[in-house]
Amino acid sequence: MGKMKSLRNFYESYWKYRRKIKHLSIKRMPRRILAISRLISVKGKVDILDVGCGDGGLGILLKSKYDGQVSIIGVDISETALSMAKKYYDKVLLLDVEEAKNLKKLFNKKFDYIVVSEVLEHLIDPGNVLKKLRPLLKKKGYFILTFPNFAFWTYRLQLLFGQFPKQPLYHEKEHFHYWTLPSFITFLKKYGVKPKDIDGDFHILDLVKFRFLGKWFPNFFGIQIVIKCEI
Repeated sequence: MGKMKSLRNFYESYWKYRRKIKHLSIKRMPRRILAISRLISVKGKVDILDVGCGDGGLGILLKSKYDGQVSIIGVDISETALSMAKKYYDKVLLLDVEEAKNLKKLFNKKFDYIVVSEVLEHLIDPGNVLKKLRPLLKKKGYFILTFPNFAFWTYRLQLLFGQFPKQPLYHEKEHFHYWTLPSFITFLKKYGVKPKDIDGDFHILDLVKFRFLGKWFPNFFGIQIVIKCEI
């Protein structure tokens, strides 16, 4: 109980800080969210679970693109985040996924897509969370997972000059894990999760319309990598 309360307090402060500085999806849609939407195929009714939904960026985008075709549930550890996200989701739930015991019983349904975006690096045991989420996927369902890529080219330059790259927005204790694309794929395979397609936030390439280079070399050009996975 103490651990859960401590984490919730931290992420309440985190989201209050983001709201204060107006670093929100409604102000500027994150490019990783755009990448996630490109990997979601909507044919008929689609059920989506957004784990760590934050202020609701994915809900904002999908509801505007596929109104009536997408049913989306958002969960987060922060009440502040959910207070901003709830209008963009069919349902929101205050939840610490690491502490939750029986997710299958809690949701009582399966999903076409489970999105876990910029969350796994914040967890103490991300592999265990993937194991708990797997039974919630439909037979032909997909995970869409994103992570900040430690092999991004500017981070490599910083390391070359002896500086540790700064990834967290609010505090260094945000991230417990640091991955490159190869190390993240190794992590996924350990839990029976198989990459199918890769996209991401390719930073300057997205702005100058050379994002195809990012698709070719995501481990170099991707500041945030987005992976569509099957099990």
